[in-house]
Order: sequence, then structure tokens, then C-alpha cells
Amino acid sequence: MRPSCIYCGKPVESKGRSFSGKKIWNKVCSTCRAKLKKNFPVSVLMMERKKCYQCGFVAINPCQLDVDHIDGNSKNTKIENFQIICANCHRLKTFLNKDWKQFNKKIDKQLKLFKHRSPLNNP
Repeated sequence: MRPSCIYCGKPVESKGRSFSGKKIWNKVCSTCRAKLKKNFPVSVLMMERKKCYQCGFVAINPCQLDVDHIDGNSKNTKIENFQIICANCHRLKTFLNKDWKQFNKKIDKQLKLFKHRSPLNNP
């Protein structure tokens, strides 16, 4: 079965085949890829795609959908690393993948640095 674009839902093209012979598919159709190459905002593509990529939830309003980093790395801004999912799937994915632990480590590091530099701690 041919997958659909994570932004607009149109069918995507094949990238080729894996070593085992299984077909590998793009996550984004050629139309959306061209828009993204022209610095087209992801938020506009998000509004075009009104359906959750994971559960199929159809959003009434774009505020019900989130742009998710598939690998959990917010610094990876490649097109293939984005997917449009509903808020519920996003929270669940973040919890199950423990992406929040990476965030908590960053916050803890910043708090330690702040406490170390804070004049309140040095009477």
C-alpha cells in the first residue's frame, strides 16, 4: 500500500528499495517538498493537512494538530523528520519515547547554572 504525504495526504513516491528488497517511501510528496524548499512555512502545510498521521483524527481546527519531530530531536529540522499528529498522539508519543527526559536534562542543567550564578545563593 502506498503511503500518503504527512502534510497534504497525497500519494508519495518511492525512494527505491532497501537491501532486503522492501520499498522505501518518501514522507513528503513532490508538491510539498517543492514548497518547503522555497522556505514555505511548515505551519501553512500543517493547515493544509487536517488529519493526524498516526491515528487518522480529522481536525476541525488546526490548533488540534501539532508538528512533531519524528526522532525526538528538535535540532533535526529536515523535512523527513516532521509529521503532523493530533495533540493526544503527540503527548503519548513524547511520553512513551521518553523525549521529555531530554527536555528535563536541559532544564536541570540550566537551573544548576542559574543557582550557581545567582546572587541569592551567595550572602
